[in-house]
Amino acid sequence: MCGIVGQFSIDEKTNLLSKTEELSKMLESMIHRGPDGEGKYESKNLIMGMRRLSILDLDNGFQPIFNEDKSIVVVFNGEIYNYIEIKDELLKKGHKFYTSSDTEVLVHLYEEYGEDFSSYLNGMFSYTLFDIKNNVLIVSRDRVGEKPLYYSIMNDIFYFSSEIKSLLLCSDIKCEANKDSINDMLTFNYVPYPNTAFKNIYRLEPGKSIIIKNNKISKKTYWEIPKKSIYNNNFENFETLDSLISNSVEIRMRSDVEVGAFLSGGIDSTIVTKYMREKTEDSFKTFSIGFTEEIYNELDYAKKVSETYNTNHIYKIVNQDDFLEQLVNSIWFCENPHGDVSFAPTFILSELASKYLKVVLTGDGGDEIFGGYDKYLDFIYNQELDINENFKNYFNKISVFNILEKESILSNEFKSDLIEIDSFKKIEEKYIGIHNSDFINKIMYFDSDYLLEGNNLVKPDRMGMANSIEGRYPLLDYRIIEMMFNIDSSKKIYNGEKKYLLKNILSKDFDDDFIKRKKQMFTVPIGEWFKDKEFIDKINPIICSEKFKNRGVFNYDRVLKMIQSHQNSQENYTRQLRAILVVELWYRIYIDNKFTKKPSFNDLI
Repeated sequence: MCGIVGQFSIDEKTNLLSKTEELSKMLESMIHRGPDGEGKYESKNLIMGMRRLSILDLDNGFQPIFNEDKSIVVVFNGEIYNYIEIKDELLKKGHKFYTSSDTEVLVHLYEEYGEDFSSYLNGMFSYTLFDIKNNVLIVSRDRVGEKPLYYSIMNDIFYFSSEIKSLLLCSDIKCEANKDSINDMLTFNYVPYPNTAFKNIYRLEPGKSIIIKNNKISKKTYWEIPKKSIYNNNFENFETLDSLISNSVEIRMRSDVEVGAFLSGGIDSTIVTKYMREKTEDSFKTFSIGFTEEIYNELDYAKKVSETYNTNHIYKIVNQDDFLEQLVNSIWFCENPHGDVSFAPTFILSELASKYLKVVLTGDGGDEIFGGYDKYLDFIYNQELDINENFKNYFNKISVFNILEKESILSNEFKSDLIEIDSFKKIEEKYIGIHNSDFINKIMYFDSDYLLEGNNLVKPDRMGMANSIEGRYPLLDYRIIEMMFNIDSSKKIYNGEKKYLLKNILSKDFDDDFIKRKKQMFTVPIGEWFKDKEFIDKINPIICSEKFKNRGVFNYDRVLKMIQSHQNSQENYTRQLRAILVVELWYRIYIDNKFTKKPSFNDLI
């Protein structure tokens, strides 16, 4: 686990050795991703480096890593969970290894299989591999986007990094807001790939590789979520699913340092904790946070799981005072604006865990893959409707602001600068084009493709790495994803019971009161806080200020009316108000202050 950065001269005309000082600044900006060391590779047409968080082969796993004759070099961020099996196969083929690091398998896989070797990896990763003899650069990202990879192409130089801030330190790249991405965020609650909130900075899509050779750039897909037209409607093979999850947890526990777990008390984290207990007799730590407001508090359930599986449970209570400071922290480390305010408690949870260890397993991905969201139930009985109509209904349901609301909430000046105000027009064709008869699987496909990468995996990675914590996600093993998208959604949501397959596994250990209770989202009670005078007084200098008004993004008068209506309980504008707050904070951090240092909340007033 680490962070990677670099610059590559596409046309080979720029001597990048003149930019090594810039490379050092890029690396320094993300020391939190890798506090245990630094490595660099520097040549005329490629400079790159990494920051290391030591987890495997603590003594010898430093990067960059080369092949035997030093003709291939790689920098890598993440973990290859099946590296032991890959290494055994490569040894049989005559390859020589000099470390016990998972990273070293990459250079030998490239020697053996060429540009498409990413398909052999079971892991979370982004890497940059350089074939020195043939002047070929390969940049690749894992299947579902667990690890980040941002890039920009300016003046025939390809810039890449695990974080946007390091790219913004490059002299060729300006720090400017991408208004169309801000508009998209106000629809989806996050900025969907491949864009970012910054002009000319993009992120590599999951399951894809960028290949630069012969002065040309191409993009290849090595994996995507299955799009089946015929499903296995007679799924009864619980043993296969049990075996897959068990193995997924087992290989994600491979580490030379202590491994713990995030435990909310929900179905997904409970499943992960269950299999961890089956894989080790040793005590391991689990971590939770709770809230002073009981309706949002699942600590009692987390404690029950901890007692059942005999873990060393550690927890913390979060209050309103913690939240605003950590909200600013979350925006600083995420770099893109996210309306999901659970980033803040995830930061606090990661900070808590960092006092004890470096690696945690989590239940992330369970809702998208196994059918855990309440919104899916709304469409179970409407699948006979026209597919286009159903997608419009779904998109309207998940929008923070629909089209009519955007027309009133955005300023005329901001709207005039947009290429397209309707964010769904950019993506709906892709999903309408998925030819199958199961609409629930279609929208689960959308969530697994966009929501996971754009929001739900950003959260544990950025909040974890901000505290030098590596999160691993057993429920997102690609073998499990392929299995789950090859069965009808009625087997995932059975007789109205969400996550039926996972709950069936847990039924041996817990009663129905635990398993079938109403799903509780991991979030903070910000809707109630928006009605609290003390909280409003704190945020008034942000969203009720002249600076906010003059920003020209939002219709100021409309925002004031929304706040008043929410406070009077006439309307529930929780999602809308938190998105507005986050966007304004993002502008103040990155556009006004040019991200010069991590600010406090008071610094932004």
